Amino acid sequence: MDAASVPYIVLPAHWRAEAVGVVLGCKATITDTKTGKVLMASGVLDFGPKAKLGEASIACAKFFGIPPSPKNGGTNEKRFIYTFFPGVPAEINGITYQLQPAS
Repeated sequence: MDAASVPYIVLPAHWRAEAVGVVLGCKATITDTKTGKVLMASGVLDFGPKAKLGEASIACAKFFGIPPSPKNGGTNEKRFIYTFFPGVPAEINGITYQLQPAS
């Protein structure tokens, strides 16, 4: 997927086993507590390390007006709330993503 055009979040891998329902490919929303802005069309499209929470695609950074560079962008502010909906496929930019159960 194209991180520059697809808004998605990355969750710690262990959340996949702890959630009830399929997480990879599911719908997600992101709320910026600083501005009140909400991104409704997002999804959980990747998993990352257990100790790192808060990764999002370049498209998400652009939507919220934070530096989008994957090397030195983002923010350390704890201002975003991720809500994800296991078992509900993400619909982003007119594409419905397939839920991907753990193998």
